[in-house]
Amino acid sequence: MDVSLLVVPYDSARESWSMGAGPARLLAELKPQLGYAGHRCISEVIRLQDPSPTEINSSFALNRQLAEQVRQAHTQGRFPLVLAGNCGHR
Repeated sequence: MDVSLLVVPYDSARESWSMGAGPARLLAELKPQLGYAGHRCISEVIRLQDPSPTEINSSFALNRQLAEQVRQAHTQGRFPLVLAGNCGHR
């Protein structure tokens, strides 16, 4: 199976902070394991293009980007798997 690992390394609009550090750790463990199991994986890190001063605006911006990446993965016949550091990105 082709898998798109979509990494959203944010917690409370802060990149790689607190739970936002979790997706990178998951990716480091998961990607090789999926490869060993015969899956072809690509990974894409979702980053804020224009950091907003408010958490809610940042969350909406990340979710819009994530939705587009999920659509692209689906269109390309890949299974989208989201690795997120915040419950708002699922």
